[in-house]
Amino acid sequence: EEEERAAEARRAERKLARAAEKKKRRDSRRSKAATEEFMDEADAEYAKELAVLAVASARREIEAELQRDETSLSESEEENDYTIDDARNAEEQEDNRHRHRRDRDESSASASDNEEDGGSELHE
Repeated sequence: EEEERAAEARRAERKLARAAEKKKRRDSRRSKAATEEFMDEADAEYAKELAVLAVASARREIEAELQRDETSLSESEEENDYTIDDARNAEEQEDNRHRHRRDRDESSASASDNEEDGGSELHE
């Protein structure tokens, strides 16, 4: 009987040891799953933060590029305004030169006509 009880006790110990090992593995799997879930959530959160930072960075780059484009456009418009003004000024100067030349020629022709008229009266 004692042997039987000892064998029974050993079987009960082995059964408890298996049950304890099984529980330990189950707890380990649960812990691992919980850790993985936590890490997945952390990774997802980190990915969201990275995405927000990337979008913010891209936005700053785009805004800076737009600012450069606006500055460049403004400078180009100013250059065009100067070019247009320069062309108008050059055109006005040319018109003034032609007008001055024409006025001088007319005045010369008029003086010449007066001399001829005056000279012919003297002959008569």
